[in-house]
Amino acid sequence: MKKIATFVTALSLALPFAFAAAPLAANASVTSSQTVAAKTAGTTYTMTKKGATFFKKAKFYHTKDKSPVYYKGAFAADSATFTMTKYSTLNSAKTYKVTRSVTGIAKKTHKTQTFLYVKGYGWVKSYSLTKGIFKQAD
Repeated sequence: MKKIATFVTALSLALPFAFAAAPLAANASVTSSQTVAAKTAGTTYTMTKKGATFFKKAKFYHTKDKSPVYYKGAFAADSATFTMTKYSTLNSAKTYKVTRSVTGIAKKTHKTQTFLYVKGYGWVKSYSLTKGIFKQAD
């Protein structure tokens, strides 16, 4: 009799957890499919690394009227390839600190492209930024 009472008690304690986990599992599958769709929608560049530079002291760059796109970089540890995936945009007319740069050759087009790392944001194409601190025009 004692075994049956222990079994019923354990079952009654575990039953609410079984029903509570079911909606979370269904919700998790929806979230992951939305995340995959969002990641595949962005522009992606796969490149072969040509060179990289780390600045001892951060350099100041600024944006002009347009808001440049910044990318999240994924660098391969065992090969000289990296992937840049579009993430968001920077604010226009603002100064940013740049701490490193990387140059790569695109696998599809075989063109050379340089990316600058904006501290706190991500990688930006070098032609989108201008050296120096932003100064408001009169």
